[in-house]
Amino acid sequence: GVAARLGASASVQSAAGEARRILTLVDEVNRSATGPQEERYRPDPRMASRLEELANGVGLKISGNISSGDGAAAAPFPGIQLKNFRAQAANQDPAIIMAWLNAAQDKAEFPGLDIYTLFLRPGASGSATTPNIPQPPPGLGPATEEAIFDGGWNIDVTFQRWERKGG
Repeated sequence: GVAARLGASASVQSAAGEARRILTLVDEVNRSATGPQEERYRPDPRMASRLEELANGVGLKISGNISSGDGAAAAPFPGIQLKNFRAQAANQDPAIIMAWLNAAQDKAEFPGLDIYTLFLRPGASGSATTPNIPQPPPGLGPATEEAIFDGGWNIDVTFQRWERKGG
């Protein structure tokens, strides 16, 4: 009787100690593992607004507001969802566009934000009769408004980032 109870008590204490060690290891793994608890997955309901503020700060004139919505890609692990942020701007200085894109890739300021699609095109403005606009060689017809480039560029960019579901 007594020896069996002492043996059982020692086994329970040993198992309890082992359980504590396992829980400590689980906590360590959870703190260091790649997963939705990382800062880069923290939901940021102001992400679109912050990108707009950044654009204003560098002098980029966004057409309307930056739109946001859910992406379609399957999550690499449970508990996260893909968010898209789309911006468009017309006839902008390419140096300002690049400064904005570069600043938006600052991982400390915009953790987890990546450029998903980027379209840059020379902008068209003015008219074919504007002075100092080179005309096409004879035989090619008149210059069209779409063919005139005065240095501005159009951008259509979609950023993406994974975020935890439900905060």
